[in-house]
Amino acid sequence: MAAVISGSWSCGGDLGEGAGAGTPSATMEAMPRRVLLAWPRGYCAGVERAVDTVERALRIYGPPVYVRKQIVHNIHVVRDLERKGAIFVEDEEEVPEGATVILSAHGVAPEVYSNSASRGLNVIDATCPLVTKVHRPGGQDHPVDRARGPRGGHRDQR
Repeated sequence: MAAVISGSWSCGGDLGEGAGAGTPSATMEAMPRRVLLAWPRGYCAGVERAVDTVERALRIYGPPVYVRKQIVHNIHVVRDLERKGAIFVEDEEEVPEGATVILSAHGVAPEVYSNSASRGLNVIDATCPLVTKVHRPGGQDHPVDRARGPRGGHRDQR
């Protein structure tokens, strides 16, 4: 299904001096007058994976599951996860000791991992693998080692 937005526009105002001033330019005339929007629009794989990680954690551990920052930049998705039992916090210090915390798809600073470990949090890393790859200096391993508990992602990324 596609939504169609159509209409016309006029160019009000001066576009500059010389030929064509005050009239639509050749570029404006060549622009489409109808835009098709695909429906429904999907998410990138990293966002899809992060949302699935929160939903899976809610099934496995039961609510509440704490999520550091918004898991994705989509208020509708965040509200839906809140209705299911996810609690969004700004900082890992807000999570009760020993609770489960999920790190957002956008990645976190290395200090977040050490702070979480020192508080005995069950850390589930929902960072997008592409974000992790970009932030990994010189191809080094991720800041959290294999011994610190369950993480999302493929087996070779744990």
